[in-house]
Amino acid sequence: MSSRYPPRRIEPLMVHTNGKNGSQPGRSGKGVLRVFGDNRLAVESDLLAVFLDERGVWSVEEYGIVRQWSLISGRVVQRQYLGEAEPLWAFSRDGKFLAAAGQQLTLFEPATGEELACTQPDRWVTSLAWSSDGRWLATGHENGTIELWSVPGLTHCRTLVQDRQAVSAVAFSSDGEYLAAADESRQLVIWRRFDGARLKTFLVPGGRIPALAWHPQAPLICSAGWDTHAHVWSLQQPEPIALFNAHAECVTALTFAPDGQLLATGDNAGVVRLWDFDRRQLLHEMSAGWGEIVGLAFDPAGRQLLSASEDRRLIVWDVATGQPCLGCGGGAALMVRLAASSRYLALVTGRQVHVFDWQQGRKCFALDHPHGAGVATFHKSGEFLLTADGVGSIHIWRVSDGGWHNAWQEHHTAIRELSWHENGDVLASAGGSDGYVYLWTWEQPQPTLLLPEAAGGFSAETVAFVPGYHALLVGGVNWLAESGNEGGLFWWDCDRWQQRIVLRQGVTRLAVRGDGRRAVVADLSGTAWLLELPSGKILAELAGHSEPVFALAFHPRTGEILTASEDHLLTLWSPEGRWMRATDLEVAVHDACFSSDGRFVFTANGDQTCYQLDAAQLGFGKSSQA
Repeated sequence: MSSRYPPRRIEPLMVHTNGKNGSQPGRSGKGVLRVFGDNRLAVESDLLAVFLDERGVWSVEEYGIVRQWSLISGRVVQRQYLGEAEPLWAFSRDGKFLAAAGQQLTLFEPATGEELACTQPDRWVTSLAWSSDGRWLATGHENGTIELWSVPGLTHCRTLVQDRQAVSAVAFSSDGEYLAAADESRQLVIWRRFDGARLKTFLVPGGRIPALAWHPQAPLICSAGWDTHAHVWSLQQPEPIALFNAHAECVTALTFAPDGQLLATGDNAGVVRLWDFDRRQLLHEMSAGWGEIVGLAFDPAGRQLLSASEDRRLIVWDVATGQPCLGCGGGAALMVRLAASSRYLALVTGRQVHVFDWQQGRKCFALDHPHGAGVATFHKSGEFLLTADGVGSIHIWRVSDGGWHNAWQEHHTAIRELSWHENGDVLASAGGSDGYVYLWTWEQPQPTLLLPEAAGGFSAETVAFVPGYHALLVGGVNWLAESGNEGGLFWWDCDRWQQRIVLRQGVTRLAVRGDGRRAVVADLSGTAWLLELPSGKILAELAGHSEPVFALAFHPRTGEILTASEDHLLTLWSPEGRWMRATDLEVAVHDACFSSDGRFVFTANGDQTCYQLDAAQLGFGKSSQA
């Protein structure tokens, strides 16, 4: 084969069985029977700040979701929704305060979520730092100024004018008397806090400076560089006095242990390196993610290091050994998908696909996808699992032992969706940005038919056969449009291979009812539409979610409609599209399906878990199909 080599098998994940009443903390009364997957330190969205102390791990995600995690179990102890969309967040050294900055500057108490103070700086905030004693905040701004604020009132104390370039990083010295500020012109300036005197200016070689850290015991400042180096500067020398240069990629994060003996650096390839600072010696190299390291934090004793990566992975490391002692090793996918057969579940979490026997509540195996898996489906026999990856390949696996069986290769972009014909003999694959839909038969590894511009020239995001009709539905989106909702839903007559547009609206998800008379589609606005088939007439607008709807399904017996979203709500609609009930699952839902008999609902969640829920307890099974 070519470079698209088959993924390898890895160790399985955990299965948490909650018992008949769904008694896992925070899930009582929601009909959750089992939780499949490993959600230790598993977050739902991009990580913005981290903190580590004897109380546990603290993290901030997009929109101000603050979580405290147990260092023993890795489970969430408490969660706060601060509702702030600011891009910059930082914990104070003792974790007592949390600052958010961007258009505004806001101070919170993370343990309670209480807002303590808020102010509106004159210019957009581009960097943020705390003093060691928690009494001062420094903000760097897009116009090259630095503002100093006293805490907890956020009283403005001083403005420092560095340059006209945006300030990329700021850091206080351990005694709080000095402030280092780096800007986009590669200047590193040392300021005296109490009188605003400009003491020293360094020109840093090698590009942008994304992070700064002062040595806790000495007047030394360390700068992270896009030249793959971490530079150490002394106030008495014009040039760096040391380079930490084992990284192959840009250094994006760094921090010192409290005693200054250790320096941790992270790069944009997900590698963390731990150094003996005085000896300039590399102690450990740790693979902490697939993307950029966005945060590093030592515990107060300097025995553990917390890393946060761009792929939403939190890991706690043992400093002595360089080995992980807690974390979600697989990393998080931007989108978690699932597939279910009469016995098995496949949970797709990006670079890994985890397979469970849901009938027995046990783990089976997990598959590592070097190019990332986006979607999966089971063959009608239940003996094979098909997974589609980020380079356009469809891999076929034996369910009995997780062994790789074969691969189909025709797409050249990430495959967005797989859909079987109702007879289980023909598979349709939607190729995303290539705009193609291919049809495959089980007997041969080459496609039997290509539908070019299957979504009318838009990105082919979803596809489904229409039972009872020799037809396909293909949903597409124009990702270049400003609104994000431009695109369409297209009906393909599989006898004549003629295309007609059914809905002039971007479509990202699609489900077709078992009798082929109804379809439900969704876009990125948080709204879904119930359509009559084959006419495409809109029968109802399913509005009620505040975030994009990613999960759509029809109850196999009653035709009731399920929608679920990143807003944590799983919503039940009547077959006619009337709102019936919503359940807060307290987790973002990316995908969902029913068991074949309609007794259970399975959800793929943003924290890389899959819930098995009692459909009746959610309200399903009480309507008659229209």
